[in-house]
Amino acid sequence: MVVGAIGCLNLLLTFGVVRRLREHTTLLAEGQGGGYPRARPDAGAVIDAFEATTTTGEPVSPAALKPDTLVGFFSSTCEPCAKLLPEFVKTAAGLPGGRDQVLAIVAGDAVAAAPLVEALSPVARLVAADDARTVGAAFGVEAFPSLFVVGPDARTAASAGDLTALRRQAPSGMFR
Repeated sequence: MVVGAIGCLNLLLTFGVVRRLREHTTLLAEGQGGGYPRARPDAGAVIDAFEATTTTGEPVSPAALKPDTLVGFFSSTCEPCAKLLPEFVKTAAGLPGGRDQVLAIVAGDAVAAAPLVEALSPVARLVAADDARTVGAAFGVEAFPSLFVVGPDARTAASAGDLTALRRQAPSGMFR
């Protein structure tokens, strides 16, 4: 009888846990995150003021970002960033504005970030080191990788964690 009671209690607790996991799955799928902050701001978010310098000495600010600029935030310690890198480089190389239409921000130790910087240099203007934190804060980045398309009036036109989702949100014709 005791074993039967413990078995029933275990079954009830299991059903409760499964129900709670389904609720959390729904919240995450809807982007609510169960009360946690979102990893990246929604499209239409204002890009806060910032001033940074690229690795080649070019000044960068929200005013200097043209509409339809592709912006990617990467970290040297981020495995998903490493997986996204080849597709990002290929996409950036195919943009009509070329290197001037792409801004890549690389966070992390300079030595560890060197492979990212080397891969991104031919296709993007790069911001690294302390300026990476400044630009990340201006965009509201809380997770890596984070991708944005800049819209008019220093706002984001699209934001996502991968290029497939970004392409769905981006202005039509931007990606070929």
